[in-house]
Amino acid sequence: MDPLHTGTPPLDRRLSRAVGCSSWCLVTVGAAHLGVTLLARLTPPSPAERAALDAMRATPVRLLGTGHDLAALHQGFSLTMALLAVGYGLLTLAVRGAAPQAYRDPRVTRLNAAVTGAASLIAVRAFPLPPVLLLGAAFAAQVRALVLVEGGRMTTVRGPRGGSGRPGDPRRGAGTGLHPRRRPPRGDPGGRACLVATGSDGTVRRWARRRGAADSAPRTGRGRPST
Repeated sequence: MDPLHTGTPPLDRRLSRAVGCSSWCLVTVGAAHLGVTLLARLTPPSPAERAALDAMRATPVRLLGTGHDLAALHQGFSLTMALLAVGYGLLTLAVRGAAPQAYRDPRVTRLNAAVTGAASLIAVRAFPLPPVLLLGAAFAAQVRALVLVEGGRMTTVRGPRGGSGRPGDPRRGAGTGLHPRRRPPRGDPGGRACLVATGSDGTVRRWARRRGAADSAPRTGRGRPST
């Protein structure tokens, strides 16, 4: 059995979709750039493009003791950035599948939002419209993910091992799942956030927390206070 997937809870569907949307936008940007670059190498350049390339090849650049011309540096950086965009997008998809709990840490989503936001600003100033739209969509998706993570509008169902805690799961009562609660539970008109823990022996522990207030005392069993 793959140890990375043992007892790994699924992401909230909205958060998973936001991460996936941002990741595929990055993959699309990088793959499209690689395709355009390959097509440009196979297509004869126009007289203006040829003149620009000749001028760049005639401009030597020495960095850290090594010499290259400006055209080689331009093409090298361009291809490297495209590969990094594809790799970054595929990496976030791999993490979503292998270790989804990482995206419940707001630091991860803040970093992704900062990277895609900076890329969007650069795209607005330097790139044509397609990468501007794709990078903007990636940034918007990361902002959406950050709102979901920071907002805390989720219910955690915890158990000792395996399973998601959902009613249809044959291993119900085990594992950890993070699912949205769109409305307050019954008997909770104040809109308290509830954490529910179900053990393998059937005992249930609940914590109810109002927004801006301290947690109440934990309760075990069927509504009986813990000792």
